[in-house]
Amino acid sequence: MWLEAVLTARDIAGAFTQMTPLRIALGREGDVDRYLFLGQPRDVELIPDVGVRFETRAKLRWSLAQVRVPLTLRRVGVRLTPKIVHRDGQDSLVFGVELEELDVSLIPAFVDRSILGLVNGALAQPGAEMKWAFMETLDFNFGLPEALQPARKLALRARWGEVRVTKEALVLAVSFGTSVEKGKCAPRPHAA
Repeated sequence: MWLEAVLTARDIAGAFTQMTPLRIALGREGDVDRYLFLGQPRDVELIPDVGVRFETRAKLRWSLAQVRVPLTLRRVGVRLTPKIVHRDGQDSLVFGVELEELDVSLIPAFVDRSILGLVNGALAQPGAEMKWAFMETLDFNFGLPEALQPARKLALRARWGEVRVTKEALVLAVSFGTSVEKGKCAPRPHAA
């Protein structure tokens, strides 16, 4: 049995609009926490076989040469790359986050590239990605009515999944297995 979730660019834009402003922890340097703050998405597009791309405004709290530098990014390109990752015996949907370009006023282009490399390095660290352990959340048990004998419960268990991106949608397909828990049959009433 398969279940498919189909998300259009509009669906994804709506979800990220509700999530923003979004703060992403980028680690720590000394006594300074590093953060990337993303604003509401603009120009959301699906890139086949790659992921989702959008532009937004952002702020970055970082330190350069022991100086705390808050940067306002007027425009930043963000790419989300979905993939199924198998960890700890189960599949999870993971979105890697990467900045593609920055528009920082009053900073030379070589510093832009340097900041971009540092931020993307921090975003690539384990724990920075967005992860959904769908195999845990898509397991269901249903009690069956007494009229159905000897069946007592029906279980749907997510077994594995696939994700793909087309020009029209991001599609998550999940394969399910089923099982039935049986109980003892109640004795039939005797006819008089």
